Amino acid sequence: MKIASLFLSCGFWALMATHDSFCIGFLGILFFLFLWLRFHKRGLLWIWVGLIALSLWLCRPIQQEVHPGVYHIYQIKQNYVLARNKKTSIIVYGIEDPNFYDCYYVSRVERIDHLKNIHQFSFSDFMAKQNIQYCGYSSSKQFVSSSHSLKSQLYSRWKDNKVIQSNLYGIYQEETPSIVTRLGLPVIGIFYILKRRIQKYISKEKAQILLLILMLGYGYLFLFTVSFVRFFLLFFYTSIFKKREWALSASIVTFLCFLPGYATDFVFVFPIVYRLLSYTKKRKQHRAFVLAISQLIYFHELNIPLLLCFSWIRMIHSYIVLFSLLPFGQSFSNLWYDWIQKFPLSHFHYVPGLLFYILVILFVIIPKKRKMVCIALCILPWIQPYMDPFFHVYMIDIGQGDCTLILEPFHQSAVMIDCGQSFYRDNVKEIIIPVLKDLQVKQLDALILTHSDFDHDGGASELEKSMPIKQVIRSRDEIPKVKYPFFSLLPKRDASDTNDESIVSYFSYDGFQYLWMGDASMQVEQALMNQYDLTVDVLKLGHHGSNTSSSMTFLDQLRPTVGLVSVGKKNHYGHPSSMVISNCHTLGIHIFETRRHGMIHLFSFKGILCVETATHLIGIVKTRIIKP
Repeated sequence: MKIASLFLSCGFWALMATHDSFCIGFLGILFFLFLWLRFHKRGLLWIWVGLIALSLWLCRPIQQEVHPGVYHIYQIKQNYVLARNKKTSIIVYGIEDPNFYDCYYVSRVERIDHLKNIHQFSFSDFMAKQNIQYCGYSSSKQFVSSSHSLKSQLYSRWKDNKVIQSNLYGIYQEETPSIVTRLGLPVIGIFYILKRRIQKYISKEKAQILLLILMLGYGYLFLFTVSFVRFFLLFFYTSIFKKREWALSASIVTFLCFLPGYATDFVFVFPIVYRLLSYTKKRKQHRAFVLAISQLIYFHELNIPLLLCFSWIRMIHSYIVLFSLLPFGQSFSNLWYDWIQKFPLSHFHYVPGLLFYILVILFVIIPKKRKMVCIALCILPWIQPYMDPFFHVYMIDIGQGDCTLILEPFHQSAVMIDCGQSFYRDNVKEIIIPVLKDLQVKQLDALILTHSDFDHDGGASELEKSMPIKQVIRSRDEIPKVKYPFFSLLPKRDASDTNDESIVSYFSYDGFQYLWMGDASMQVEQALMNQYDLTVDVLKLGHHGSNTSSSMTFLDQLRPTVGLVSVGKKNHYGHPSSMVISNCHTLGIHIFETRRHGMIHLFSFKGILCVETATHLIGIVKTRIIKP
């Protein structure tokens, strides 16, 4: 029966991870048949039917109504706060000196809009796990009232203590060592220390009751973080159930009922899998393996020194945080921060692909071949880029600007068209370089800068400092040195303004043709129609979809299958033009915009062209027969 409880809880976990009613129904039926054949107990089947109904209810779409009004602060971060009005929670920007339970009037609310790129952290998705989809703006002038609670008084006392701020409140400053953020809140380590100490003086049962009271007190005075909730629930059920399988099962189901959005989050997945491995014979080796795999899947990097020393460093760090609560402890903890900042963090960066997951599954299901699978997993990151047979085109979401990366199969070449910069952030440092690292692009064969506008070539100098670039192209007479057909159209032309000086790139692969227009206007489009007989499958619309480009005549003659628009949300230029988008729809052109879909990824192989977006759209765009 205890094993059956684990099967039920893990099955419920799988349903919640899908977060889709159709998938819940399909998986629910399959698991129902498994339970029937495996255990032959009607009681288990009825419990499972109840869990299916519960998961459908928890995963139902919830319509939020968010309005301006008075909100009180319940969580504080570095650059924003989380505030609540009745049952509605939002992010609030603009409050300079916040405190817990302070009330502010929020005059303007809007949906959270952030850039989305494949494999990159998405702030809007992160907040959606907490069912927060809106943000608001307030200021000190819109202050309504303050709280005199014990929680707010403690925060006022310790708001200048950086060690307490980062380790008990999760408010990380820019100077906080990166290793501290990776260790997470050390509260769990502190409670393990207290548990060992207390059990030396009182019985185990009394120690459990005392620790549960202390945990509730900590959560009230500081934070009930996701990891702390998971830890508290497991500790609570361990004190109730004698069998650890029942305790683990109950904690999984209860956690997912309270925080369903975190079913696939690292702070829940890794500790639970880690604990499930305690049922295996070689649990120490398996735990190290799972920790390494989890870091690669969730963070796309592996730090060997931290992986080997994680438990020791976290234990020491927990003692340091306890010591920092004393009046003279902060200076000592600052010395610890200075030392830990120098801890070697040699990052191994790798984004797992399909073959990686296949090897992980083989590791689990074929115990006799685990050594060979481990060797293959170690070699795979170094050879994976050179095993990729697809031709890739990535339109990177950088907001109001242009940046496209073109990768030839087997990493034979990497060409970038434009490298736009922003006045609000460093696009190269924060977006483009991380994307290139994830794609394991270590150098560019060519960087084509279509023209001299800041949103097209503003990041070129910074990119040149960050990685080798064999060829920087600023002239229409020059083309990248690649093996597939790549042309600069209308190299000799008179330009009336900067936009019309844009390099127009035309390239083809796997039988598909691509046309990148830069910011070229209708005059250039007319010249293209007069001089060339173009066949185009994918068109990057000129000037971010503006009505100065993409004339109806031009679109009608080219008739591309896909039209791409690189544009920022709520830009003050009004891009793209509703008339241009309407014309595309009339002509049957499928439009993808970075402001709506985030990064747009096109990839082809032997006459099949597919599309994938950062908002999880994926499908086949076009197929054609390639003659041998």
